[in-house]
Amino acid sequence: MALGLTPEHLELAAAVRGWSQRHCPAEVLRSAVDGSDSGAAHYRAELAPSLAGQGLFGLHLPEAAGGQGFGLPELAVALEETGRALLPGAFLPTVLASAVLAESVLAETAGAAAAAEAAGADSVLSKLLARLADGSLSGTVSLAAGLTGVLDPDGRLRVSGESGPALAGPMADLIITSVSTGDREAWVVLDAADLEVTALAAVDLARPLASLRADSVPVPAGRLLSGLDRGAVTSLAAILFGAEACGVADWAVHAAAEYATIRHQFGRPIGQFQAVKHRCARMLTGAEQAAAAVWDAARMPPGPERVFAAAVAAVVAVDAAVDAANDCIQTLGGIGYTWEHDAHLYYRRALSLRALLGPSARWRERVAALAMEAAIKPVRVELPDGDAEFRADVRAELAEISKLTGKERTARLAAGGWVLPHLPTPWGRGAQPLEQLVIDAEMRAADFRAHNLAIGAWVVPALIEYGTPEQQQRFLPATLRMEYLWCQLFSEPYFLIDMASPGIDVRPLREITGDASFNQVFLDNVFVPDDCLVGEVNGGWRIARTTLANERVSLSQTWTFGAGVAELLAVAKAADRPPLGDIGRLVCESRSIDLLGLRVTLKRISGTEPGSTGSVRKLLSMRNAQQIAELCFALSGASGATAAGAGSPVGQDGAPNGAHWARQNLAVRAVTIGGGTTDIQLNIIAERMLGLPRDPEPPAK
Repeated sequence: MALGLTPEHLELAAAVRGWSQRHCPAEVLRSAVDGSDSGAAHYRAELAPSLAGQGLFGLHLPEAAGGQGFGLPELAVALEETGRALLPGAFLPTVLASAVLAESVLAETAGAAAAAEAAGADSVLSKLLARLADGSLSGTVSLAAGLTGVLDPDGRLRVSGESGPALAGPMADLIITSVSTGDREAWVVLDAADLEVTALAAVDLARPLASLRADSVPVPAGRLLSGLDRGAVTSLAAILFGAEACGVADWAVHAAAEYATIRHQFGRPIGQFQAVKHRCARMLTGAEQAAAAVWDAARMPPGPERVFAAAVAAVVAVDAAVDAANDCIQTLGGIGYTWEHDAHLYYRRALSLRALLGPSARWRERVAALAMEAAIKPVRVELPDGDAEFRADVRAELAEISKLTGKERTARLAAGGWVLPHLPTPWGRGAQPLEQLVIDAEMRAADFRAHNLAIGAWVVPALIEYGTPEQQQRFLPATLRMEYLWCQLFSEPYFLIDMASPGIDVRPLREITGDASFNQVFLDNVFVPDDCLVGEVNGGWRIARTTLANERVSLSQTWTFGAGVAELLAVAKAADRPPLGDIGRLVCESRSIDLLGLRVTLKRISGTEPGSTGSVRKLLSMRNAQQIAELCFALSGASGATAAGAGSPVGQDGAPNGAHWARQNLAVRAVTIGGGTTDIQLNIIAERMLGLPRDPEPPAK
């Protein structure tokens, strides 16, 4: 799991990880934990100068402000790595402080270029930004309320009161904090020397906390941050806290998985036990969701989209760190409960992040409220430049095809490889990932799509890989022209058969909804010609697995089975007192699932390895659809006891339609079975992605 997607981001992550291994080995972390100052002196003397030398304090700041000219995505990549190393000290709060200052400058100007110029100007804030960027000042942002401000006779804002805790407050030179002025909340930059800063005992032993007390402290000239509100500040905190949480979660996942491969119990590694295997796999799914959510929020410009994405990250990423660290301790067993093992230090860091950012329940409710107030912008791939010639060729050819109708259009789409363009020629177009996206976009723009082969889309790749040239010529063109409708049986050997052949008896299987979409197929002395045998005898299961793999790829696309966020929000708006926390949790999970799909696509475009993201997405999307259906059913009240057929509306007479959701609740039981059951998916993730040992072979008879 890695937060970054591009080769450049992966190189940055590797560089920061290398720095962390050199400068923050285990003995440095333990020295901070055991020290009376949580490692503050070592941080100031050694770590901060080295971080400054690497340019990490100013990674996200404009060059005119003394920064590196990158942005929040790059800072998030760096913070993931320092979180993985459990870096002591004030790096996170300092870069958060500079991000808030930069945001204030941006809010006062008319765009990014003007903001960069203003940040480099000879102003109070620009000077502070420059010193935060070069590491000569440390800072923090106190998210707690409690300070009040009044104007004195000279028009200066004077601050009084108590607040806290402030992260790394004892180490800060500058403190950004909110001040209540009666009818509004202002954000100001104060010198720590002007405040009474009192160290507090902290659950995170490698980073101190402090309470703040002010007694009529004047806000220095130019230190009032205009254009900021609590939403903007907490969104930045959610993104950067979430990035560090990603590193914590990833460390916990791999620490647990590595231990599960070497710790033996009852004569075998504990990673072979399904309970341990599934726990580790679920830890990985949470870490993948966390990376997707933080990456999405970090790439958003200031505004409503960032506020929403950051709220999702505040739920998904920090909870993932808490859960993963907790599950890591459970997997480690007794050794994980010892002071000497680092697992509790990561758990402490995750708990501290969760507490300082605010309870997950409150963030979930915020996500739900934002989703219900305004339409959520769908997750889409923004195609890079440089494809103009290819796009023009695709558009021209599709324009010609669009003039055709019926079977003539279908035949032209099949012959041109447009039905499954990712397949090799002549069956597809051999399209690379970016080309597939261009083709899809142009087909949507032309207002038509290639026909749906259904199960034929699973069979075609199997025949391309295992079929003879004669079988390919006989079956593939006709399949692509929709002249064959396929069903999937499982047999040894693997063969192709006309379902109208004598001796075939098809008996419908009635499902729990009352429908019959599947069948039992009985073969009684059915003749299979030799030229319909695919592959070798005793190799049928390998071919069948190819079709199942294509089913799994298909089911890992955006399928909600009528139980997605749109339906959830429609029911929530119609329900009496909808549970915002539950709604927000499902919206967060659905958003992260869509983002995982986007990240798979972008990784393929950039040439990086998608890793476990696709398998994780399938697992999560099926569960999400079920849970949405369950919640909508619960919100339907007594009407859920009634029944309805397929196609009934999600709401009726201004209220949730319980009959629809009763049926939907039954129907989605299938989604965690088809395409590989949840249990099998968890095994696949644990074994293939985390390297846990496969189940032992059964004893020989």
